[in-house]
Parts: sequence; C-alpha cells; structure tokens
Amino acid sequence: MQYRFTCGIKKIYAVRFVGKKNFITPFLKNYKDNSLNTKNMPHGYTNQTQLTPRGILKRYMGPGAMNRWQTERNLLPVISEYLPVPPLLKQKNTGEIVTKRMYGLHGLDMVENGQSSIVLTSLGKLLKLVQEVPAQKLHGLITGNGPVLVHGDYGPQNLLLNAKTNEPVALVDWEWAHLGDAVEDVASVEWTFRMFYTKEASKIQLFYEAYGEIPPWEERHEAMMSICKRQLEFARLLGKRKIIQQ
Repeated sequence: MQYRFTCGIKKIYAVRFVGKKNFITPFLKNYKDNSLNTKNMPHGYTNQTQLTPRGILKRYMGPGAMNRWQTERNLLPVISEYLPVPPLLKQKNTGEIVTKRMYGLHGLDMVENGQSSIVLTSLGKLLKLVQEVPAQKLHGLITGNGPVLVHGDYGPQNLLLNAKTNEPVALVDWEWAHLGDAVEDVASVEWTFRMFYTKEASKIQLFYEAYGEIPPWEERHEAMMSICKRQLEFARLLGKRKIIQQ
C-alpha cells in the first residue's frame, strides 16, 4: 500500500472500520424497533436500514440526520428520470424513507468474490451518467453550487448489479449528494480501493477507461483528503474522534 495520505492512513482506516463497525453500529442497535416482519439489511452502517413488507425502510441516524433525509427524499424522484435508483414510496414519518426493494448483486460482495473488474467498469460508465444529470434541475433541492451532481459516497458500497448482465440495477444512498466538482466521486472510487481493497487497486485503470478520463493526481489527492476530513468530522460529531485517533 502507498502511504500518500498526509492526514494519516491509520486515521482514515479507523474512521471507516473502527468508526462504522465499533461505534456507529452499536449506536443503531440501541434503537428499539417493535414492528413486525422487519429484517436489518446488510451493508448498512450510518443509518438503520430494514427490509419490510412494503420495501426498504431507511431511518436516518447520527449527525445531520434530518439534512441527509431531506436531501435523499428531495433528490430521488427527480434523478429517477436519468439514473437507476430505487423508486421512492409514500412515507409520512419524518426522518425516514421507504423505497422499492431492488434485486441485484451488491458491489462489495462482488469485489470480495473476485469480480472487481466488473464492478470498476460499471462504476466508470455509471458515473458519466450521474454527471450528465442536468444540474439546473437540482438547484434548491440539494446543497452546493458546483457544475455536476455528486453522489457523495460513490463506490461499490452503494451499487447493485444485475447478476446476468452486470448492468447497474440501482445506485443507492444519496444522502450525501450535492452539486460539486466531477473529481469528487472519481476520487471516492479510487480512495475506496486504495484503502480497503489494496489487492484490487491495481485494476483502478478499468474504472478510468470506462469513465473516459483520469483527472490530475493533485486534484484526486485533494478530493481524497476531503473525504478523510469529512469522515473525521462525522466521527467528531458523534463524540468518538478521540477513540479513532488512538
């Protein structure tokens, strides 16, 4: 692994794994849900995500929960015209949404099962579509004033692919979306593979070939540093930054 991240690679690593698995997940477990026929979904970390008879119920938890809820609730109906996203179903309760259940292979599972080449290629092609969504239609719905739609947590962790065709079934978890710079989601993919799938990171070129360009390293590095800082700030707001930095 190349230790290029000046904020400290151990700190970044801790935010994603110590942060998500050791204190965010227990925080969610303290939430008591007495409803029937519900099942916690895998790959859910920041929020409480459950399979219900109606569909996928997502309750927003932690710092900025209401802002993240409003972002995803406002955005999904608009971008469904352009992108494979789960349809938003009617839901009255504040701070939660229900979406239609989408069937597909989870990107992280595919990477861990040796299918990273397929995932990287799909991510590259899909990101071009994300960035082609007309930004003017999103003003007032999400924050930011950049030229393109930014997913904000783009990568295999939020991608479902068709098991037969390898085409995207759904890009999920839009709570961090905003209008920003194209390099942000590009850097998110590279950061994810450099940090957590180092054996597969050499295949990152497949992502860039599908995407069609490679932004300068300086821009990618700066965007990766911003990811690091956001993760640390989220942890700080949860009151766990001291633990993470040890």
